[in-house]
Amino acid sequence: NFTIGIEHEGNAARPYVTEAMLRASAKLVKNITLRQNIPRDRLHIRGHSDYPRPRGSIPLTMYDPEGPQGNHWPWDRYMAYINDDLPPQIKIIDGNGGTITDGGTSSSTVINIEVDDRLQGSGIDQLEVIEVEPNNNKLIWLDKTDYAESHTYKIENIREGTVRIKAEDPMGNTSVFIYHKESTSPAKAKD
Repeated sequence: NFTIGIEHEGNAARPYVTEAMLRASAKLVKNITLRQNIPRDRLHIRGHSDYPRPRGSIPLTMYDPEGPQGNHWPWDRYMAYINDDLPPQIKIIDGNGGTITDGGTSSSTVINIEVDDRLQGSGIDQLEVIEVEPNNNKLIWLDKTDYAESHTYKIENIREGTVRIKAEDPMGNTSVFIYHKESTSPAKAKD
């Protein structure tokens, strides 16, 4: 019988759980549980307050329900993050309002990328747009802003060629979307 302990910075005098701390901790726990084949449930993922205190001890931690601050750890949200295995959904709308399908084509130089992480409050951690061909994997858009919800990105001046869009959520789940940007110049007649 072994345990893996994770401590979070702070003290019992004030609740200190930030969203960034919660997500980073959940990502670490998810990684450990996947590598060690540990079930991702409250029976196997426990807090300080889940263990009995020694008789006569003074409650000192904010995780102790009898302590000075009670139990402030947001277990429901934390476990939802740990169990989040769904990759973000990507939907592409071209500048004319048409939907571009994965593997499809468009002649529009403007796209709106709608990214939905499907887990309320989890959000999108990173979005990148790369012109694969003929521009040799040129990065044309990178956003590492941590949005706490679904988000829409507007990308302009898309050039002709293959475009790859990759979205990653805070738990490391990724989705990739590829489409071909067609030429916007009129076709020339052959002699």
